[in-house]
Amino acid sequence: NKIPDELDKLPHAILIEGNRGSGRHTLFNELCKKFIVESVDLKELGITSTTINELTLSPVVRFCLLDLTGISIREQNTMLKFLEEPLNQCYIILLCESVSQVLPTVVNRCQHWKMEPYTKEQLKLFYDEYTMYNEFQYTNEKIFDFAMTPGDVIELLNTNVDEVFTLIENIIHNIGNANFSNVLVLVDKINDFNEEKGIVNFEIFLKMFLYITSEEIKNNANIKLYEVFRRLQDIYTLHKNAARLHLNEKQLYENFLLDLKLALR
Repeated sequence: NKIPDELDKLPHAILIEGNRGSGRHTLFNELCKKFIVESVDLKELGITSTTINELTLSPVVRFCLLDLTGISIREQNTMLKFLEEPLNQCYIILLCESVSQVLPTVVNRCQHWKMEPYTKEQLKLFYDEYTMYNEFQYTNEKIFDFAMTPGDVIELLNTNVDEVFTLIENIIHNIGNANFSNVLVLVDKINDFNEEKGIVNFEIFLKMFLYITSEEIKNNANIKLYEVFRRLQDIYTLHKNAARLHLNEKQLYENFLLDLKLALR
């Protein structure tokens, strides 16, 4: 969508859909700069009727940001009045990874902007530009096979990709062996679950795991590899909905590893 030059032509409610790291927050910040307005994060303020009433009564023009990741249905319903009665001083910018995670009544009250998927060539151009201004001298070229967004590329530049590849290949080929180490030790390899910081972000880890497993299937298709891939798809789906459904991702991953060890014996 082309952004209008005049503020009064901008829709009062916009839903920006795009993958994590696709630039949704960057677009919001650019809108704030373009129209020189204040911004507020509704997640930080709290999504309550009182907060929304205070914003609508304020004489200051504001762009109100709300990332819908993990937002409950009750909170989305609270937003409806804000969306139904827009005022000149309040513009609402909602972010989501998929409109399937948003109430249809919310979607219908917004102009829908969708971030286009990035091609491998675009991500390589982003990588070249980003590394030109930041001190990164090496990366594994395979990252462009599973990176989906510029955010993924940045995350991978700060990850020891070769170490993660080795870890995943070890899990695939050895987790079913009786002498394989306690699988729960593997949980500490994930940044999100380890207070002392693991080696990789969970989202990136799952993308890499899916990619490596699919490559293994291409080279040597067998029932065990298909079982790994099927279970990976299940946990990735749960991961994408974990915040909204209030799921404990550490427990999900622990159960995944334990089930995988039993299935691959």
